[in-house]
Amino acid sequence: MALLSRSAGEQKVLLKQKKGEANAALVEITKSMEQKAERKQEVEALSTKCAEDQKIIEARRQQVEHELSHVQPEVDAAKAAVGDLKPANLNEIKAFRMPPDAVSDVLQGVLRLMGQEDTSWSAMKRFLGQPGVIPSILNFDAGQVTNKMRVQVNKLIDGKPMSFEASAIANISRATAPLAAWVKANVRYSEVLLKIEPLTHELNGLVDKLQKFQVRVEECKQQLQELEVATEKLNQDFAQKTQAAGLLEASLKGAEATLQAAQDLLGQLSGENERWRAQVETLQTELALVPLKSLLSSAYTTYLGGENESSREANLTQWCSALRVEDFNIRTFLATEAQLLTFKKEGLPADRLSMENAIIILNAVRTPLIIDPATSATAWLR
Repeated sequence: MALLSRSAGEQKVLLKQKKGEANAALVEITKSMEQKAERKQEVEALSTKCAEDQKIIEARRQQVEHELSHVQPEVDAAKAAVGDLKPANLNEIKAFRMPPDAVSDVLQGVLRLMGQEDTSWSAMKRFLGQPGVIPSILNFDAGQVTNKMRVQVNKLIDGKPMSFEASAIANISRATAPLAAWVKANVRYSEVLLKIEPLTHELNGLVDKLQKFQVRVEECKQQLQELEVATEKLNQDFAQKTQAAGLLEASLKGAEATLQAAQDLLGQLSGENERWRAQVETLQTELALVPLKSLLSSAYTTYLGGENESSREANLTQWCSALRVEDFNIRTFLATEAQLLTFKKEGLPADRLSMENAIIILNAVRTPLIIDPATSATAWLR
């Protein structure tokens, strides 16, 4: 008795521990699922925002390209003409002892745009003599033109328009004509850039924001993958702990049943003679009822296997009343407690309907039809 009691107590402690571990795992699973839901909502919201911003960006980009399209061909043509210049053409310009006014005006415009304040003839010749001067002109970014530079060059062009007229400057110096066209084109281009500067800033801001959203979307997707792995691991851990707790619970019930039986046996030892007499009378009564209970069991197995609990109860009550049989239970008549515990250990649900169905299956002659969406009966049969 002492050993049985101690074993049952130890199993209770262990069962409580396993249930606590399973509950903790369930809490972690819930947290993980909530985080997954939050990340999915964030990804969906960010994806929607990215799609909206992309439409806005495309519209702004088209506006910028439309504004630049009017002056871009002029800039490209001027660059192409400058690109055709050879060192000999530049030497031709440097060969002037004192350059004509038109040549000086054009070179002054070039130097102003390139950010040089010194526009003397010696500074001009030094500029033209620099290695890679033509590539530097071709790679010039009109976005670097300041308002001061633009005002100075516009004043120069407006004050001496003939110096920048293609036909006029070509008669004086063919090598200077492409530079004159380049100056006029880049001034116009810088004016357009100034005009669309707010639009460009807005476009750049939208692009930066879109990139940040896209980075955040990728981060959320990575977090979702990590949460998927973590959740799967937690689910496996929870399943193991739940299974272990179920096995312990079934084992505990068996131990408690054994302990209770032992206690009952000890309590009855004092009146063993009376108990035996009462048992003989009970057995005689039960023996007399065996044919009727067998008949009830056969009828129950044959006709009530496909009925629900309420229908079974109603029919059984009617039959018992007709046969004058009280307290008939098919579970105790056709199966022992040990067998029912075994069913539980083998994975069969412990509810009354499942236990009765198992007894019917094991005692029926015909092959039963089993509807088992939860696959519990399938697992038990295997």
